[in-house]
Amino acid sequence: MPEGAVETAPMIVSGRAPSTAARLARLAREATLGVDGVAATSAGRVGRRGTPDRGEVIAGVVATALREGYELSLYLVAEVVPLHALADRVRAGVRARVAAALPDLTLGPISVAFEDVAEPSSTRPPR
Repeated sequence: MPEGAVETAPMIVSGRAPSTAARLARLAREATLGVDGVAATSAGRVGRRGTPDRGEVIAGVVATALREGYELSLYLVAEVVPLHALADRVRAGVRARVAAALPDLTLGPISVAFEDVAEPSSTRPPR
């Protein structure tokens, strides 16, 4: 290597598969973001709401193992829409997505918290 060149160490990547909680959190996040009226997920003001997965965090989705199955807590940024109806649509979408992808998993309660409301934007493309 030439003098003054810097060699970066290779990143150690574990060959582990994601945990069940991480798989559930990813599915829930994807399903949630696919619901009209959801602008984003939110890790909260200090960025601690999420599920860890092999060196990263799935922000805004906390998957917690229960005695039997898992519960989810979703922290969202909503568009300007009726929030109770949006929470119901989010829960239904997540349950359907999880049932299709992880049929053997028991999904318990799904809590939905709206952390913020997105500013209306005239430049946002319609969904």
